[in-house]
Amino acid sequence: MYKKRIIWFFVFMGMYSLIFQIGSMAEPTREEVAIFMKEFEVITGDIDAIGLFVHNTTISLPMFIPGIGAIWGLLSSWSTGFAFANLAVQSLALAETPALSILYYSPYGFMEIVAYSIAISRSFILILGIIKRNDLKTLLKPTGIEIAIVIGLLFAGGFLEHYMIEADVEMSEKNEPVTYSSELPKACDGVTSVETQLHPTGEECMKLLNEQIFVYCLSENNEDESIAQGCRAEAFMQMDQNCKENEESPYNTCMMTELKQAYQNMVPNQ
Repeated sequence: MYKKRIIWFFVFMGMYSLIFQIGSMAEPTREEVAIFMKEFEVITGDIDAIGLFVHNTTISLPMFIPGIGAIWGLLSSWSTGFAFANLAVQSLALAETPALSILYYSPYGFMEIVAYSIAISRSFILILGIIKRNDLKTLLKPTGIEIAIVIGLLFAGGFLEHYMIEADVEMSEKNEPVTYSSELPKACDGVTSVETQLHPTGEECMKLLNEQIFVYCLSENNEDESIAQGCRAEAFMQMDQNCKENEESPYNTCMMTELKQAYQNMVPNQ
């Protein structure tokens, strides 16, 4: 009994991961990115640990519904992957990150995929029991236990995710304010590719270039962050298109050149 339960758990964890990966490989249009970022800002604006927990629990509990819950869970995996695809448009660093690493390498991400896989696989087991006309009373206790486990995982994951977000914000606030000039940041000296691991300061360079594009978009859109996110996405999509059509330079080198040019074109007039 327990052996079959474990097998179904891993089967649906694999299915969830696969569909998530497929969603993350989508290529959203500019309009889709702009709409997504606006909705994303509304949902995550001032969300705290309890808010994260409630949001994730609201998604997960319907996954326990026999049959329908499994379908709902797998659809949710695709929409989450598609959300990653939209966010990746905003950040080349994220675009270079394997999508599945968000699920398996972050502690709260792993907690969430375990919780969702428990719920989805239980939904499948329940519908099998209904089809086979098994005594459903025998399934009530394990289902209740698994609901409690899922709630516990998501509760802990919500607080852990909020703590890590707050830690990142606190760290960024300690950094000295960035000033811009028509000259490229010193961190970009020698960096010729968006494959930032090729140079010690590559990641810092990418951060500064990406940040300045967002600052420029803010200034051009009356400090409206949601519009600025769409503006930045459009800028990256245009650079991406330019480099895909460029046959004279490798894509990663072309993108760094485009980013540097964008930085110099978008710095404040001094």
